Amino acid sequence: RDDLEGGEAVAIATLTDGRTLTETYDSYTAKVDLAAQRVTLSRKFRALVTPLLGETRAARLEDTVFMLDRASSVTPLVALTAKG
Repeated sequence: RDDLEGGEAVAIATLTDGRTLTETYDSYTAKVDLAAQRVTLSRKFRALVTPLLGETRAARLEDTVFMLDRASSVTPLVALTAKG
C-alpha cells in the first residue's frame, strides 16, 4: 500500500463468516529487549549485505558498525563498504 510508512505492515483477513480482522505492526518501534532487537537487525543486515560483500566482509562490516560509537575514525567502515 502506498499510504504506509517505511516500517509499517498491515495484515487483513476476511473470515468465512464475513468478519474482517486487521492487525498493524510497526517494525520501527524499538523492542524492550535490546538483545533481541540486535538479533533481528543483524539477521536483516546479513541477508541484505552478504550477497553484495560476501560473508566475511559482511560480518566485519556489521561488527564495525556496532562498535562505531567507540571508533576514532570511520575509515575502516568506508573501506569495508567499498566494492572490490
